[in-house]
Amino acid sequence: MFNRLALAAAMWLTATGTSVAAQDEAFPARPVRLVVPSSPGGGLDFTARVVGTRLATKWQQQVIVDNRAGAAGIIGTDIVAKATPGGYTLVLVSAEFTAMPFLYAKLPYGTADFAPITMVSISPMLLAAHPTVAIKTFKELLATAKEKPKQLTYASSGISTTGHLAIMILQKMAAVELVHVPFKGAAPLWPAPSLEKHSW
Repeated sequence: MFNRLALAAAMWLTATGTSVAAQDEAFPARPVRLVVPSSPGGGLDFTARVVGTRLATKWQQQVIVDNRAGAAGIIGTDIVAKATPGGYTLVLVSAEFTAMPFLYAKLPYGTADFAPITMVSISPMLLAAHPTVAIKTFKELLATAKEKPKQLTYASSGISTTGHLAIMILQKMAAVELVHVPFKGAAPLWPAPSLEKHSW
């Protein structure tokens, strides 16, 4: 399973099909805000900072990365949906952006409020266990989960995020029950690594 990241801009179009701001000035004529709807330190944040740095160099304008975590990305995404048109407020979204309309009866925005720009990256999702856990293979994980329902826990970067949804699908397909432990973003769920114990 892959986590697709895409860059989208809040850009309401006029009847002529172009934004008013785009008609008045060459883009970008001032700093651009890049909203990351997740906490600092995770994959989405890292990607945004790499993209922001490269765009700033290319555009010769400052690109400000603004982390606005909460509600599986809804808070940050809504900020961009309500931003002034013109492309100066962007949002870096992951796969859950397209899933949200199917998960929530009412969102404060619609996907039509955004103009997609480009796919930025594709990253694999990994299933990992602490070295002290006796489970070493995926087959062993499923066997243990069947033998001990609701005794194994799994962490995700939040409710309705891609990690959470992926395990929900896995549970449905494998007929197992795990206990979800949501964190406030991807970075907090990883313990600080000990560099001495790893060979990179």
